[in-house]
Amino acid sequence: MKFFLSILSILFCLPIASVYSQDRFSGIEKRLDKIEYDVQAVQKQMVELQIQMKVIETQVKNLDKGVDVSREDMRFYFSILIILFVAIIGLIGALIGFIIWDRRTIQKPLEKDVQTLKNDVERINQSLNLLR
Repeated sequence: MKFFLSILSILFCLPIASVYSQDRFSGIEKRLDKIEYDVQAVQKQMVELQIQMKVIETQVKNLDKGVDVSREDMRFYFSILIILFVAIIGLIGALIGFIIWDRRTIQKPLEKDVQTLKNDVERINQSLNLLR
């Protein structure tokens, strides 16, 4: 009889254990469904991020092209600036040369005039010395 009672108690507990295990498995299935839904949401976000990254890459490429154009423009303006700087230095050198040339050309006639005046003064002094 004990044997029969033990078998009967085991058979009585089995449906309870199976209900418990079904509840447990349904909870696990719900968790797995939630995880799958979360994974799908993350995958969608990753796809959206990849699309945004491609858009950003194209914008960066366009900016690089703009920077390259700006660099070319800067090189052009810098070369013009160097040419103007050299031209101004050349004009300043030419002006200094003109000033020196002009001073010398003005001094030559003045030196001649001063020399003739010195000669005249010497003659006058000699004449005065003779008269005394």
